[in-house]
Amino acid sequence: MKRFFLFGILISCSGCSFSYLAHVAKGQMAIMNKAEPISVVIKRGELSSAEQEKLQLILEIRDFSSNVLKLSLDGSYLEYVDLSKLRRDAVAYNLVVCPKDRLEPHTWWFPFIGHIGYLGFFDKEYAFETKREYEEKGYDTYLRSVSAYSTLGWFNDPIFSSMLSFREDQLANLIIHELTHVTIYKSGDTFFNEGVATFIGNKGSIEFMVQKYGKNSKQHLASLHAEYDDLLFSGYIEKAKSRLQNFYNGPLSENEKIQKREREFEALKNDFLKLKPSFKTHDYDVFENIRFNNAVFAGLGQYYGDLSLFEKIWERHRGNIAATLPVFKRAQVEKEPLIYLKKMVVFPFK
Repeated sequence: MKRFFLFGILISCSGCSFSYLAHVAKGQMAIMNKAEPISVVIKRGELSSAEQEKLQLILEIRDFSSNVLKLSLDGSYLEYVDLSKLRRDAVAYNLVVCPKDRLEPHTWWFPFIGHIGYLGFFDKEYAFETKREYEEKGYDTYLRSVSAYSTLGWFNDPIFSSMLSFREDQLANLIIHELTHVTIYKSGDTFFNEGVATFIGNKGSIEFMVQKYGKNSKQHLASLHAEYDDLLFSGYIEKAKSRLQNFYNGPLSENEKIQKREREFEALKNDFLKLKPSFKTHDYDVFENIRFNNAVFAGLGQYYGDLSLFEKIWERHRGNIAATLPVFKRAQVEKEPLIYLKKMVVFPFK
């Protein structure tokens, strides 16, 4: 039944070719067909003891997410998919497309999801082919691999084999992030959806590390450092977007903006290199090797908006995620969730 449902919602996608829709349906069905219950995978004895421990840890994170954080679970993270059996080196690939003279990502519309500022792929070659097609049309592009994605409760999201190499705090952050999408989702508002998921992923991971390993454990310290770096990078991305917006809103002609924008990118690269010694982890080391363009900042800007806004809401609820969650749930039904949250900070009792 779910296979027919998947096909039904995909054929009503706006702005996508049938070949793309068929590729997405085929990719999702391949994952569903390869998914096996965790108990079956462990019983087969193919995983190392360390990998089996990670599977058990995921089950504990799952219970914590439901019992403590009050996130929705459904049947997610009870099954396992070996990516090697799908002949993939990543779970999926996301492509961001953006004009060269402004910081406005191209969007696609999907049923239930709404407009999103990226296109997801399961096939790497198809992703690169689409990337080249948009570049030939004169767009900036940014293609990156992703370690997980949420089907928003329409399907049971599995554990992927690639997750078993993650640090404990990274694993908790990832699972909680994706379960937040199942719990809170505003159709067409990527900035709100990713912002709240990143925030709850960070806070939830910290809480779980304390409960599981204790305060001042290496796992707890790693989760604190990861959150610190996310906030630092979020601030950098916000400033970079503001600088680029000011540049593109300036009096230069379209051609002059395209010709002179490399100076802006070079300055932003230098800003990052100056900031780099302040990071507490190596999670963002790869960023300096990326070739900067509008799609990079438009894409990352969707994930790393102003995280301090969510922090302020959380602080007003005494650092309790479960108590803060209803506020975010109310925000998702508002026309402008982020504006609603900003008003909550200024007028908390209204």
